[in-house]
Order: sequence, then C-alpha cells, then structure tokens
Amino acid sequence: MLKFTRILRTLVEILKNKKNPFAIRISLCITFLKLETLYFFSSKKYNKNVSVKIVGYQVEGFNYGSLLLLFKEIFVLEEYYSEINYSSPLILDCGANIGMATIFFKWRYSGSKIIAFEPDADTYTILQRNVTRNNLTNVELHNKAIAGHTGTISFYSDKEVPGSLKMSTIQERMSKYETIIPCINLSPIILEKKPDIIKMDVEGAENFIFPELDKSGALLENFEIFLEYHHNIEGRQSEMGKFLAFFEKNEFDYQVCAERSMFGNFQDILLHARKQTKKN
Repeated sequence: MLKFTRILRTLVEILKNKKNPFAIRISLCITFLKLETLYFFSSKKYNKNVSVKIVGYQVEGFNYGSLLLLFKEIFVLEEYYSEINYSSPLILDCGANIGMATIFFKWRYSGSKIIAFEPDADTYTILQRNVTRNNLTNVELHNKAIAGHTGTISFYSDKEVPGSLKMSTIQERMSKYETIIPCINLSPIILEKKPDIIKMDVEGAENFIFPELDKSGALLENFEIFLEYHHNIEGRQSEMGKFLAFFEKNEFDYQVCAERSMFGNFQDILLHARKQTKKN
C-alpha cells in the first residue's frame, strides 16, 4: 500500500507540472511506470547495463534502480530547472555521472553548450555513450574530478557497485577502493568561460572547492548554481553555516531544500542560488 501511494503521489507530481505540455506529462508518467515495473522485476544488481527512453532520448545506466532515482530527481522533481529565458546558455555539469542532467539540460535548452566532468572511468564510458547515441551537440566531456586544485587526487569507489552515486574524493563517503585520478580547479573555467548555469554534485568535495572559488574571485561572476550539499557527513564537523556564508558574501540569493531527517543524521541538501541581479 505504501509503495502504491508513493507511485500515485509521483504521478500526480508529474501531471500537475504545467511547465510541461500535457503530452510530455503523459510521456513522463509512462516512463516512470515503466521504470518502476522494470525495477520491480529486475535482479536489482549492478552486473548488467540497462537503458530506457526518456522524452525521446535513449538513456543507459548501470541498473534500473539508479535510472529510476536519477529520473525522479531530474525529470520529475526538476531539481535543475532554471527560469532563464534564452535558448543557448553555457552550462557546467560537475559530477555528470551517466549524463541524466546533461540530457535534461539539452532537452530544456537545445542550443546550450555543456561542459561535463565525471571522474569515474566506468561511469564516464556510459556518459560518452549517452551523449553519442543521442547525437548531443556542443557537449564537451572530461574524465576528471572537480577539486580545489589542479593535478591529481584520491578517488574512492566500490567495484561491486559500479556507478554508485556515493563515489567521492572524500574517503568518509566511500572508502572501499582508492584510485589516483586527474582533477582540475574550476575557477579558471568560470573566469574564462562565464557560465550561465553550474550544476554541482561532487559528493562532499564542495567544502574544498568553494574556498578556492571565493579566493579566486570566481564567485563574483554572475551565474546560477544548483548544488547538492552534503550535511552531517560522518566523521566531519558540520560546516553548513560557513558554506552558506560564501553565497551571502558574494551576493547570491539562495533557497535550500531537504527532506526531514533524524537530528544529526546525514542529509542531502539541494541548494539553488543565483545572483541578486539576474543576467539579461
């Protein structure tokens, strides 16, 4: 009964989103029900790649569970929806994973240019295939991590769960398997390219990235950012107030969204911020 209620609630969420034409809402409902069904009857293991069509794009993932989660976050809840009113924004997708957000941005803004970064080699391979098979143009891919410096960094993953959404450069987030990978500093790209939108899902590394962005002056630039912030990471002192101060200091307005959690528990928090003076 609880599962049926949750499914019904998601269908209502899709249908009431009047930003999308009715035909698109019906298409998204069908995709959601298909993913729920495939996930229910699948082995729920990560040993076989799967794919599903979403608003005309064929999207490959590691299993139906991860595809369902990403679909709900990005296409149902539209966590990265922006109100920008021009068709060719420059978007930085930091922590692109299999490219679900990249595809969402291309669907919303067909003329956009996207620069995407994904550190995990296996996930990056699927990201490449999703971009190629869907003929996405003006998409530049980099198999690198975003960090507070340029060079190399330790990256932690779980070989038994390829494509895990918990892979991180922070050992406490995922400590099973360590590799050394290339990393880059984001501030030179922001200062040179002047992005319109930055999407950042870097599994805790934001606490090292933002001090450098602030120091370089990159946060003085006028862009909109969607950031998944990791609050109460086990073994680390809470620094959310210090983190939000970067936005207040650099004149960003922001909204914070999080599900209720037991006090002291880890929380994924979506932070949406933009300059108090919008771009023209």
